[in-house]
Amino acid sequence: MRLPRGIIIAGVALAAGVMGRRAEAATLTFDDIDTSLFPNFIQISNGYGGLNWSNFYAVNVPLHVFRNGPSGYGYGVVSPDNVATNGFGLTAITSAADQFVSNSAYFTAAWNNGLSVSVDGYSNSLLVHHTTFIVVTTSPTLETFNWTLDQIVFSASSGTPAGYSSSGSNFVMDDMVISEASRAVPFPAAAWSGTLLLGALGAWSIRRQRQARVTKGV
Repeated sequence: MRLPRGIIIAGVALAAGVMGRRAEAATLTFDDIDTSLFPNFIQISNGYGGLNWSNFYAVNVPLHVFRNGPSGYGYGVVSPDNVATNGFGLTAITSAADQFVSNSAYFTAAWNNGLSVSVDGYSNSLLVHHTTFIVVTTSPTLETFNWTLDQIVFSASSGTPAGYSSSGSNFVMDDMVISEASRAVPFPAAAWSGTLLLGALGAWSIRRQRQARVTKGV
C-alpha cells in the first residue's frame, strides 16, 4: 500500500529536522581589510568575520617585504595579499558572544625558525582545548582544530632567529576557517513534529477505512 505524497514529505521533513542543519564554513582571508595606508598594517576591528579581535593585526605582505626585506611574512601568504599576525609578538585573542567552531588556519613564523605556537580554546571561561605546534619561516603549516568554543588565545615563544632583518615571536596566520556551532532541533520540537506526523497517518488510515466501507456498501 502506497502512502500519499503529503505524508511522505512530512516524514522527510521530520527526519531533516531531527538531524539538524549543517553549519556553513567561512574562510577569513584578511584580504578585504584595507592595509594600503602607511605603515601598511592595521589592527583588526571587532566584528570582522563575526568575531572580536585583540592584538591581531592585518599586514599587507608585498608592502611589508618591500620596506623590511624578506621574512616569514612573505612565505606565509596563502591568499594574497594580507595576512594576520600577533602584534609585537604578544598574546592575541579571538572571541565571540556565541559558540563557534574554529576549523583550521595556516601558520608561519615571521622571524624565528622553530617558533612554538600555543593555542588554548575556552568555552564559558573554561579551558576545553589546547595544542602546541612548531612553525618555520619558509612555508605555511595547516593546523586543523575543529574546536567548538567561544574564545581562542594564541601565544608564541622560543625559536631561533632566521637571519632576517628582525627577530621575535610574531607568527603569521592566513585563511582561518570558522563556522557556526551545529544546532540540532530541540527534542520537544522533534516530538511535536512526530505527533503531527502520527496524526496525519491516523487521519489517512481512517479515510482509507471509510472508503473501503463505501465500496463494500456498508
